[in-house]
Amino acid sequence: MTGRMDIYLDFRGGALRILLAGQPGVSYAQTFSPFSGDAAGLKEIIGRVSRESGASFDRAHIIVPSEEVITTRYKLQAMPLPDIEKVIRRKVIAELKIAEPVFHFMPVDADKRQRTYLVELVSPEVARKYSKLLSSAGLKVRTVTSAFRADLRFFGSSRGEPAGTGGIFDIDNETIEVTVLSHAEVIYNERIPLTYPGEEKADAPASDRAQKMKLYRIMDAIYKVQLSYQELYPDNPIKKIWLCGLRGGAEGVADSLREAVDAEIISGDESAPQGYAYSSLLGLAAGVADGSAANFITRKSLRQLPARTIRLAMGIAACFVIAVMAIGFSVYENKYRDARMLLEESRKIRKARQEAGREASPYLLFRDQIGMLRRTQFSYYDLLRLIANRLPEGSVMDSFGFKGDQSTGTVDLVFLTPYHPSAGREKILTNLTEITRELGACSRNEEPLISTIEKDKEKFLKAEYRCEAYHIEKKK
Repeated sequence: MTGRMDIYLDFRGGALRILLAGQPGVSYAQTFSPFSGDAAGLKEIIGRVSRESGASFDRAHIIVPSEEVITTRYKLQAMPLPDIEKVIRRKVIAELKIAEPVFHFMPVDADKRQRTYLVELVSPEVARKYSKLLSSAGLKVRTVTSAFRADLRFFGSSRGEPAGTGGIFDIDNETIEVTVLSHAEVIYNERIPLTYPGEEKADAPASDRAQKMKLYRIMDAIYKVQLSYQELYPDNPIKKIWLCGLRGGAEGVADSLREAVDAEIISGDESAPQGYAYSSLLGLAAGVADGSAANFITRKSLRQLPARTIRLAMGIAACFVIAVMAIGFSVYENKYRDARMLLEESRKIRKARQEAGREASPYLLFRDQIGMLRRTQFSYYDLLRLIANRLPEGSVMDSFGFKGDQSTGTVDLVFLTPYHPSAGREKILTNLTEITRELGACSRNEEPLISTIEKDKEKFLKAEYRCEAYHIEKKK
């Protein structure tokens, strides 16, 4: 067998399961146990797989251990899927502090009004860890997913939906993941650890007593799952169970399960001679082939900085801002001191002039400038007072404009009054015209412009007047 293929790796359970798949199908499947997870060990295994299969590969698709998949659940009111995604995204960003999370979600109960959504994602740190590990063996990561998603793809599509309500029991060396399907929908999901807190993972083959203890833990966990499920769905028992995974390294799991539960137990068929130890990888391969695989990484997410680096960068930025503020304060303090010195010097000079009797009146000093200012100003007070007192009821001054220089000036007045054809428009216009004639600060030298406009969905009569403005001295 020669050619280029994709390689699929399952890192769960302290072992490494490898599958080669391409055209026309699966060509290689092998489990390497125990697997320490170091770069040298992975490189050696990849070299061995290449020699035994006679294939070359550089694109890798992986299933990460369940404990490295961040799992959370949210109970949300029924709403469109895009809105659900927005709500979950906001919650994930707020709770997990991941700037641009790559997540997948799915309802995992049968409630149609308030559904519980299982949300899965992989942190950028975990994604970079496996990208670095696989790059040491000459592989590029293209897909990172979870066993839950891969199993759903395999048993939901490749095997066909179990008759009635069926359960997928994925048992590896460290966890049991139980997923229950009913009418092609997930109605129950639970992940249970098989190791106790503080317990070390066993690398060597277990004794008979240890094997029995493993079997006991597996059966105890399954029994607790059964009780929990029956409390939620007493009228919808599990009819069929698909048993997959490494089965905790214990023998007799399928037989013990057949005796313990009232359901059909399926642990393998002719197309899977190793049982369903590679069901997750087969599901991942099928998803990659048709583009439906749930991928927890993007090229952008692999480039995201770690949270520690971001905090360090923020700390450096804060120190820089403090330093700039300190320098700015120092410069400001120096300028303030110089200005204060100039003010004190000015006060001393002024005091000396007063004592010498040489202090002149400000009016005398700036008499010419004040006269020029007075000659070129226009009087607005009388004009605006007259308009305010004489403006007809219901009418308003919409705008007041002035244009001019030192010699001439023009005042533009715009009035608005509600447009009522039968309410005496001529009288209102006559009143406005009389107002402009009586203005003491300016004289009208053009005929008004009359028009109708709509403003805020209401019709108004608009009257525009242009007048020549008087200087204060001219007015006198």
